[in-house]
Amino acid sequence: MVAPAATEPDARQQDGTTSGPDACRMPVGEEEFAALMAPLGPWAGLRRIGVAVSGGADSLACALLVRAWAMSRGAETVALVVDHGLRPGSEAEAATTLRRLEGMGIEARLERLRIGGGPALAERARAARYAALTRLAVALGLLDLVLGHHAGDQAETVLMRERAGSGADGLAGMALLRETLSLRLLRPLLCVPPERLRATLRRAALAWVEDPANHDRAALRTRLRYEIAAAPGFGSRLCARAAGSGQDRMAAERHRVVLLAACAVLRPEGFALLPPDLMVARAGGMVGEIAVGATGAAAVGPAARGDGPAEDRALAASCLAALIQIVAGRDYPPPARQVLALLARPRAATLAGVRLAPAGRLGTGWLLVREARAMAPALPALDGAVWDGRFRLREERAPAPAAGWTIGPPSQDPHAWPLDRAAAQHGTVLPALVRATLPCLRDSDGQVRAGEAAFEFAPVGCAGGGALFGAPGPGGRGG
Repeated sequence: MVAPAATEPDARQQDGTTSGPDACRMPVGEEEFAALMAPLGPWAGLRRIGVAVSGGADSLACALLVRAWAMSRGAETVALVVDHGLRPGSEAEAATTLRRLEGMGIEARLERLRIGGGPALAERARAARYAALTRLAVALGLLDLVLGHHAGDQAETVLMRERAGSGADGLAGMALLRETLSLRLLRPLLCVPPERLRATLRRAALAWVEDPANHDRAALRTRLRYEIAAAPGFGSRLCARAAGSGQDRMAAERHRVVLLAACAVLRPEGFALLPPDLMVARAGGMVGEIAVGATGAAAVGPAARGDGPAEDRALAASCLAALIQIVAGRDYPPPARQVLALLARPRAATLAGVRLAPAGRLGTGWLLVREARAMAPALPALDGAVWDGRFRLREERAPAPAAGWTIGPPSQDPHAWPLDRAAAQHGTVLPALVRATLPCLRDSDGQVRAGEAAFEFAPVGCAGGGALFGAPGPGGRGG
């Protein structure tokens, strides 16, 4: 469905943090947007910036604002459009969006996806979209990709996570800035109500595509959207909570990095070594413990020690969850309650796609390694391709892949595994549990052409840093 320039606002118009009905309908100005972008820099030397565009009002307004901002710096804007192909007419809508972007003077690139039906369709579609956006951005040499998420999206995300029993990190909502393996994802509009974005398009006499799914109350996010809109100020409070929780999360992540550096060893082969008590004792001896702040999220402060045990376990659990995320190659850590249960009784176990096993000849503690049965299938061998969210192929380290070559798990026959020669010469041949999780490069006949030496460990997760949370703009907690 194509919405005219004078379309009525949807139910999300009151989700934002700007007060007053008139303020909620004001277009976003160029100076205001520049202030929102400033803390996400540095921007010196910028030549090209990307913006993800679905064709809806939010992303199209974002593209309009990014173009004006980039032009003022002598930079170009490239719009990346992904067509999921999930509903009739999506192909025509994508074509309409490309024409609109061309009319706005914005270069655009399109990738079409075909996602099969089945369970978890929304989650699979989202993952496929981000993968496509990343491929396009990398191919174009883009470092920064701007996303059009706004205050309404942030409020819905926080409420959804709260209802699902998310921990303190989850209540920080979406990050203003997140660094991935290949680029930086920027969300400068997280404090802007969606109606202001529509007002921005109306001022420019631009129409947009309206997705009927945004009004489908069968979807949880849509129901939450209407619930928030029905309670004045509720969306603002949720966004404020996200900003405060985000600051607490960044402080906790800095503390987490210190503990991990002291206690854990993360190996380039994609596994970790941990002490027998899974870091609990060392957490208790650190200065400045975890406490629960006024926002309900984890905060760090030297006077927050209390009597210790609960805070010590919380810090150790946070560190262990981060390592599990990294070793599993996942976007998110496992639920805190599951990790705390493992800390309470350390034992051999599987959790969230990893195995915890005795370290054996590698030490007196524990080995944290990818669960072989949970690994991703093989994928085409392209330079820079990341398999299983963990290992990136480096063509300079391997034979040049040809058509039909793949990267994926090793052979089921352990004797067929091509051990890294340098490691074997130094007597550091890895345990079978680890070898079974390493990548290899195969030709079109299925023959192994290179082992782990052709790859670098480049996991999706990050134990600390890599993200900026809080309120955007000057004076905001994220700035």
